[in-house]
Amino acid sequence: MTVARRSLALFQHHDGVASTTRDHVVRDYRIWMHTSLQVLQIFMSKSIELLIGIHHEKFDHSPFQYESEQVRSKYDAQPVLKAINTREGISQSVVLFNPLEKTREEVVMVIIKRHDVTVLDSNWTIVPSQVSPELQHDRNKNFIGKHRLHWKASVHAMGLQTYYVANGFVGCEKAKPTKLKYFSMSNSVSCPAAYACSIIEGGVKKQKLMCSNYGSGAYLFKPNEDAQPIIEAGGHIVLSEGLMVQEVYSRSPGAASLTDGWLEIMLARRLLKDDGRSLGQRGMDNRPTHVISHNLFESIISTSTSDPVSNPPSLSPSLLFHCVGAHLNYPLHAFVAKNPQELSVPSPSRSFSPLAAPLPYDSHIVDFNGRPQCTSVANEPLNLFNMFKGLEVLKAKATSLNLLNEDVEMLGYMDRCLELTLLFYIKSHNLSSRTRTFSRGENIVTSISGIRIVVTGP
Repeated sequence: MTVARRSLALFQHHDGVASTTRDHVVRDYRIWMHTSLQVLQIFMSKSIELLIGIHHEKFDHSPFQYESEQVRSKYDAQPVLKAINTREGISQSVVLFNPLEKTREEVVMVIIKRHDVTVLDSNWTIVPSQVSPELQHDRNKNFIGKHRLHWKASVHAMGLQTYYVANGFVGCEKAKPTKLKYFSMSNSVSCPAAYACSIIEGGVKKQKLMCSNYGSGAYLFKPNEDAQPIIEAGGHIVLSEGLMVQEVYSRSPGAASLTDGWLEIMLARRLLKDDGRSLGQRGMDNRPTHVISHNLFESIISTSTSDPVSNPPSLSPSLLFHCVGAHLNYPLHAFVAKNPQELSVPSPSRSFSPLAAPLPYDSHIVDFNGRPQCTSVANEPLNLFNMFKGLEVLKAKATSLNLLNEDVEMLGYMDRCLELTLLFYIKSHNLSSRTRTFSRGENIVTSISGIRIVVTGP
């Protein structure tokens, strides 16, 4: 944790000082980041053993039993997923960690070496799953003998859940193979064993390419000439269709188009020489990177029938926005047991659930601050006027806890909001010390500068 914290402080320093984009500085940052990820994975692996009930003796220095599914050999290499070897009569445990404060149900994927496997949860109940071949970008050989195993996992808020990938359960439902579709000009693609394959009918279509013209530099690039179509013979496409995961190929993958049939692509810049804009060197440090993105379009036009002037639409992101962003920034972490276990000795149910109830989607535990001498007011009356003592409250408006949502109808207490607002207004101006119930449309005339309050709610 100390190594990771020191590395984080170094990363926050990046781009704050000139010359931090030089080659030797970038290389040093990468080494620090790679080291931090390695020590954090070891820390998480040891924590998993403690939380799911695997205890060791005090002076037991045996290595940890779980390791991260994703490994990186060096700082400038792509992360790869470890393949699970499930021989006959054994099972391999996979522990999933949910870093969010909400229960998650989503499809997860691991790499396996055999396709005839069964997925079970921590109670040894069969979980429906699907299997598809693991492919590589090679003209001579696409199938490398490994498979992708998908199933729908459910993990409690900030909890751990154990699943088992087993081989040898007689009469149990195994992972269902996907259907493969492929397109190849040379017809050199061979169908892997245990899969059903079909051919996609299609051809080569002409595309119109256009480039925008900007000034070239470290952060902007300018093409030397108009783009030319790239057409190479021998290409092929392999697609899989299953019950849980299906590849969509009939439209542009995650890209916006100005018109039908247009696909906009932004290339990563490669600066061949110093551009004279304080970089001081060429920029040739591009590395392949895995990028996952979600495009979410939300309307800021209010659908309410009320007056848009007095009740303007909220420009804050919706709860769906926070949910999608949280799942993108905090994915599930998978840890695989180093040693398999025999099916004849079932393991006890291993899971961990620290929260009694999930938190709202627009709340994050990292944003919370600890406060000393805090008391609970759940079963006590709350006097708002003592809380705001010394302040003149002119208007109270209902909102969510973190001020991200101001839609009163969505919050679900329109009546209470009206009552609270009216009470605040009367108390703040000392209009009356008596309690009175007002009906809708009734005017309340005061002697303070002719102020009039109209009850407009239900």
